[in-house]
Amino acid sequence: MGSEITEKHKPLTSWLDKEPTNVDPAQIKLPRFTPDELLGLSFLQTLDDGQVVRAEVAQKLNDFDAKNHRELKFILKLGDGKIDELISYVELNDIISDMIDDEKVNPDNPFLYKGITEHAGPFTSKHKHYKGST
Repeated sequence: MGSEITEKHKPLTSWLDKEPTNVDPAQIKLPRFTPDELLGLSFLQTLDDGQVVRAEVAQKLNDFDAKNHRELKFILKLGDGKIDELISYVELNDIISDMIDDEKVNPDNPFLYKGITEHAGPFTSKHKHYKGST
């Protein structure tokens, strides 16, 4: 009586122990990125009117749901940064994952730069960063 494990007291070894048996584990999509890895990333977002703008992940919301790891949300800065939009962690993860997967499948698609953020040079042969170019 004391050492028997009954179905009621059986330890959980997987979340599938609690899920219906008709769930295909291959169909379950887990997040690829942690919330902190998403901060600062940018991607192209299509607005409701069909306009495509650059969206940058600006901030993670620290509300009650975020503290309990239920419904994490992020603030996106759209276009020139004057418009903000809320997006869920799951949706944002899906967008970034799809973008990375598309880049792997279609490596010849052109990549468009948002801007040049820094430039150095030209260097002379006496400069510490000189690499031998002319």
